[in-house]
Amino acid sequence: MSNQKRRKPAAENTSQSKSARRVLVTGIIFFLVEVIVISGAYSPFRLPKMTLALGGLALVIGGWSAFRLWHGRLSLPVSPLVVALVALPALQTLSAVWAQAPHLALQKALVSTIWIGTALWLSSFETEERHRILLWGVWGAVVSGVVLLGQLSNIDEIGVRGVASGDRLRLTGLAGNPSDLAMAGLLFLPLLLPGVLAKPRKWVRWLLPAFLVLTAVLTQALTGLAAIGLVGLGCIILMRSKKAWILALTLAGVTVLAISTGPLRSRIQAEWTQLQRGNWYNLLSAREDGWTAALTMIENSPILGVGAGQYSREFYPARTTWLNHNKSVGKRGELATHFEWAHNDPLQLTSELGLIGVFWMVFFVLSLARSGPLKDPVIVLASLAWTPFLLLHYPTHLAIGLIPAVLLLAERLHPAPRVPVLFGRPAVRRAVAVIVGAVAVSVCVSQIIDLRLDRWRGQTEALLSLAENAPLPMRRQIIQKIETEAGSRILHSKNSAPWLWRIIGRGRLLTGVPEEAEAAFRRSAALEPHEEAEMGLGLSLAGQGRTTEAVYHLTRACRVNPALISFIAQDSLRESVRTNLHRTNTRTR
Repeated sequence: MSNQKRRKPAAENTSQSKSARRVLVTGIIFFLVEVIVISGAYSPFRLPKMTLALGGLALVIGGWSAFRLWHGRLSLPVSPLVVALVALPALQTLSAVWAQAPHLALQKALVSTIWIGTALWLSSFETEERHRILLWGVWGAVVSGVVLLGQLSNIDEIGVRGVASGDRLRLTGLAGNPSDLAMAGLLFLPLLLPGVLAKPRKWVRWLLPAFLVLTAVLTQALTGLAAIGLVGLGCIILMRSKKAWILALTLAGVTVLAISTGPLRSRIQAEWTQLQRGNWYNLLSAREDGWTAALTMIENSPILGVGAGQYSREFYPARTTWLNHNKSVGKRGELATHFEWAHNDPLQLTSELGLIGVFWMVFFVLSLARSGPLKDPVIVLASLAWTPFLLLHYPTHLAIGLIPAVLLLAERLHPAPRVPVLFGRPAVRRAVAVIVGAVAVSVCVSQIIDLRLDRWRGQTEALLSLAENAPLPMRRQIIQKIETEAGSRILHSKNSAPWLWRIIGRGRLLTGVPEEAEAAFRRSAALEPHEEAEMGLGLSLAGQGRTTEAVYHLTRACRVNPALISFIAQDSLRESVRTNLHRTNTRTR
């Protein structure tokens, strides 16, 4: 008996130690995802966060699942919500059958699988353990907010290198653009506030939510302000007391004061002016481009959609089709034109999966509502906080949005009954465990490769800018190096071939070989329709004296974004493109 008593506490201590390690590792990953930035990379904020999340979570969860499966101790929750979650990557995988780029659909399905696996894994944690993991992510968002304060105060020591202050679009913190930063903090609020509302007199509990709200206000992101207003309204309804109303009125007064005296005042005044003029395009920050492209995709393929992960690939032809149909010209006023996401996640999912995607969204919402009390404060506040970002941003495509999402899903999945995964003979189960582990390692390696490629792309963009002003011999030397490296990467990373060929084409234009540049841009366009490829093709044709063909392609690219006209050096060619665009606008009127 004494030996059995000794073994039992020892087993419990071992189990607690393993659980503590899981919590610590997961919390550190979430914290690092919130704060990681790779200076000099092409996408210094977003890609590093997603690669760290995918690689780290795949390695941790895949390794843990493989170990449990090997020993026959793996169990999964069973509920309609689980069915809905698992159905998403299954549908995305199936869409590879009709997608123009099947590898993008499979890649999207794998990403969804990792995040859904994270939610299922976190659902096995106890409430206190998930709360500790939540705090790791929250503190990461807080650190990003502190960096934002440093930017606003012009404190270089805690700012982000290469990011200037004073411009709203540069208020990045460590999250990305202002909307990303506001979203990073506000989507954690639904998971934090129920504990605060349960004991509102403990003012210390309000410090973290208050700082996250302050950060969101300082970003001047109107999407964040909408989310703050909705969450505040939800808190008033949930607390149901006079003190809640007094608190809400006080916060509203402080907010109005901050708006009237701070930089947010000029932003709101500018937006109000746009509203009075009926300029919805600028009021919605050019979201019309993304939305009309998505609607065109839905119109062309209403049942099945264009396929998972295809939106960015199909954006340019869809946007061009919409402009042609409406006989109009785009209104973008910045050089970055290509929409990677639609800025409306439900609309993008519908464009990629069609009516099937709509059915899935309905099933998911219903199963989420039935997974627990509908009046649960977490669900109420989450619905209010997520709505503005889902409709006007893209939280399900960013790691800093998916972290609070999987924590929310884990909370709803935790009460579900769990069943052991015991299929086939032990040998078969162990073979599956080995496959799961191998896939986890391969995902981690692929993310490291993507990260290195993104950093190389950032360095290459800097070299191309340097080559533009360099003497011709030095320019040729720089471009030769870039083309050699890009050619090598095309052989090892076919998914990146479209933009690699565009880089090669830009280099060839700089060295004065338009015939070879034309070949590069045509290869890029064949792999992925893109306005940069068409613009480069037009410039290459112009360099060969093929003016008629050049005007056609340049007009198509500049019709999506008239700001691209600034890249046309020849006055006569530039005027021809402007004339074509003016005729189109005149016919529209």
